[in-house]
Amino acid sequence: MIHHFKHPFNLGQFTVLMFSACLLLQHCRRSGHIDYSDALKQCAEKNSAKEQSFFIPGPECVVGAVFPKFECTTIGDKKIDQAYFKGKISIVNFWFEGCAPCVAEVPGFNNLVKKYGKDKLRYLSISLDPQEDVEAFLQLHDWEFDHVCNGNFIAKDIFHLPWGFPTTFLVDPNGIIIKTIIGGRQDSTAVTLIQEALSPSIERLLKHY
Repeated sequence: MIHHFKHPFNLGQFTVLMFSACLLLQHCRRSGHIDYSDALKQCAEKNSAKEQSFFIPGPECVVGAVFPKFECTTIGDKKIDQAYFKGKISIVNFWFEGCAPCVAEVPGFNNLVKKYGKDKLRYLSISLDPQEDVEAFLQLHDWEFDHVCNGNFIAKDIFHLPWGFPTTFLVDPNGIIIKTIIGGRQDSTAVTLIQEALSPSIERLLKHY
């Protein structure tokens, strides 16, 4: 036998209740994300438990963590801070001129800029090199990113990068790391590989933001 009963809420009350529940769930999900430095520590602890003699975490260790906060300015004096990233999908690339894979993937990054535009995405390169060297590099290599120079303090003191270069982060509009990519090829295949690595995740994010 099927028992029918009258729901205690009318449709309007039910809609409000469901909307409130969704907001609560979203808040819990956001607040549940781990701090970047804690993510690295947890990876170190897992590594120690395996009794390995050294620790080099894979990039997946920080996927799902909160992207670290930092402030600096670009070559064009654009301020880089929380407001720069807020509400945007962000590609952040760490590199230096003497890194052959770093240089090889630059055209691939430009292709991503052309494909997705700059309305919903931020594109930031952070170089370890001094400004004069980066400016000379950009004279020879077109690169449609915002560029930060002298980025050693960001790479070492804030991100504690253990993976080498290039290292690329894809960050969602809520400041959560969605994907990390390290290393790369030194030949022309680097162009296609960086696009193939980032495009699927960018496409998914664009459907939600």
